[in-house]
Amino acid sequence: AVAAAVSEFVLYPASHHTVAGDELGSVMAAIEEELASRATHLESLGQWREAERLRFRVNADLEQMRECGYCRGMENYARHLAKRSEGEPPETLLDYMPQDDWLLLVDECHITAPQISAMFAG
Repeated sequence: AVAAAVSEFVLYPASHHTVAGDELGSVMAAIEEELASRATHLESLGQWREAERLRFRVNADLEQMRECGYCRGMENYARHLAKRSEGEPPETLLDYMPQDDWLLLVDECHITAPQISAMFAG
């Protein structure tokens, strides 16, 4: 039996590491560009095996992104998905708080307090 009719609902993704379908191509291009740069750097250091392993893993992830729109380990590409520059820190909980007046209640403070401190310090 149907309890109630629903005209619409919001279905959230299982991961916050998502991007609109039309933006995926530019994200993947940025990942490929960084892969080429990093692999070239590893090869210049004589680390051929590491460069080949990196290419294999990233290319496998890119192929899965092309086919499914996501891949396991999507968080590894968070900088590209958020379109942040290299070295730019990720957003944290503190970025979503008002600038001057808020209260945070913390449970499990032995875990959370150091995390909040790291967010504050950047």
